[in-house]
Amino acid sequence: MISLTIQVPRARTRTATATLRDGSKILLTGHTAASATPAIATLNGNATCDPLRPWGHPPTGNYQILDMRPAKKEQAAEYGMHILLFEPRAGQALSAEAHGRLGLLVYGGPPGRDKYLRTTQGGVRLSNEMLSAVVKKLGRGLTMTLVIEELPPIPWWQFWKRNAETFPLSDTAVKALTPPLDEKSILDKMLRGLQRKGSAGTASDSPDTRNFSESRDSTSHYTQDSDYARSSSSTGRDTYQGGGGQSAGAGASGGWDSASTASSARGVDASGRITTGVAGVAAAAVVGAVAAHALAETQHGATTTGTAY
Repeated sequence: MISLTIQVPRARTRTATATLRDGSKILLTGHTAASATPAIATLNGNATCDPLRPWGHPPTGNYQILDMRPAKKEQAAEYGMHILLFEPRAGQALSAEAHGRLGLLVYGGPPGRDKYLRTTQGGVRLSNEMLSAVVKKLGRGLTMTLVIEELPPIPWWQFWKRNAETFPLSDTAVKALTPPLDEKSILDKMLRGLQRKGSAGTASDSPDTRNFSESRDSTSHYTQDSDYARSSSSTGRDTYQGGGGQSAGAGASGGWDSASTASSARGVDASGRITTGVAGVAAAAVVGAVAAHALAETQHGATTTGTAY
């Protein structure tokens, strides 16, 4: 795994330092621009270049690479040969994610007329040399982490040390590009591409991806449908059982008709138990009582008649 550590000055008015490592081995050091362009940020409602809001300075914190793409021909003049997408993992970066900064772009691009690194639209601009070294390592299948932190001040008692060297940022104005060439449009498109891969259930080309909202939403949708089916089935059974006991077991036998037929044929009590024997004995008792009464009436009439004659 390779890692890139960027240390930014607190005011973000000068370049940051960049250190590229492969494990514990330092591969390259240099300078980078981790400062948003105030004019562009102001146009987009972030006049202070607040890192927590879109178009502001890149937030400090930890990131993990999500994707790497060759820049298109029309993008190369601003972003260089490759564009890298990182997702927030910790620190201020996560707080910024909650405010809509769902990713961070890292790229290259030509310097200004004064040969200094140009500011950005909210991302990180590496020197072309540093970007090439990163792309070469990632092309071998390695993954990558990114850490952005403030340049630590040297304690007063370490008087023999010098502060890290930084350089001015270029005075060449960065153009406020319009979609689809502006940084935010490119970031959104790369995220949508990863969402489509996730929703299709195929492996992503990126070294490390999360399940984005589209695939999570579809899974949730299926879960809700299943719950609804179970709820509907349960509701149906409750409805059938609400018929005063006459249709108990109807859910299993298929409906009201079969339940009433079974009830008339076998005798079913309110608890669903077959009561044919009880019903038969009761019916026989009634019939027997009626017959006995009729016989008694007949015999009484016969006795009365004989006496008259």
